[in-house]
Amino acid sequence: MSAEDVIYERLAPFYDLMSRALLLPFGGDTRFRTDVVAAWSVQPGDRVLELGCGTGLMTRLLLDRGAIVTSVDRSEPMLARARVRAPEATFLVSDVLAFEPPGRFDRVIFSYILHELPAAARARALALARSALAPGGMVGLVDFDDSARQPVRTLIDLYLRVAEPPSARDWAAHGFRRELAAAGLRLVRSAPIGWGTARVGIAAPA
Repeated sequence: MSAEDVIYERLAPFYDLMSRALLLPFGGDTRFRTDVVAAWSVQPGDRVLELGCGTGLMTRLLLDRGAIVTSVDRSEPMLARARVRAPEATFLVSDVLAFEPPGRFDRVIFSYILHELPAAARARALALARSALAPGGMVGLVDFDDSARQPVRTLIDLYLRVAEPPSARDWAAHGFRRELAAAGLRLVRSAPIGWGTARVGIAAPA
């Protein structure tokens, strides 16, 4: 087991509480995630691939919109909680970068995972997402970016320095567009969310 796997194993019992606490000042966890899924225009019957599902907080909302969801995560303790929360989904244990999509999907989703990866790994993950799209499919993202205003921006910068890897600050410094373009994806629309603490976007093959 790698050091990163140990971290996620220890984090799993507390992840949901941490998520709720972090998002409480910005409208609350449920409202935030509901707004994100709506921005991705997920429709009943859509085939959704969720890369990095954690404990299934987003998975549950995708299912509630009528999507057919395949969710991937490397952490078995996280997936154990996700299976309880969203038993209708298909859960697969895999590192995102080693994952081989079992088909094509109408949406491929990244929820707060890209900032965890170094730039080269992000490029690989985005290329994988693009290759997994069905005709007309799109990639949905929500993550930190550079759109927050003061004083929220200062608080986000502090959080990234204290609680996230250096890759998070690199990602947040320039937002989505550059790396999406390098992966052959075109940002169709995006908007700040949660008082500018993050940005939600949806991208199509260029």
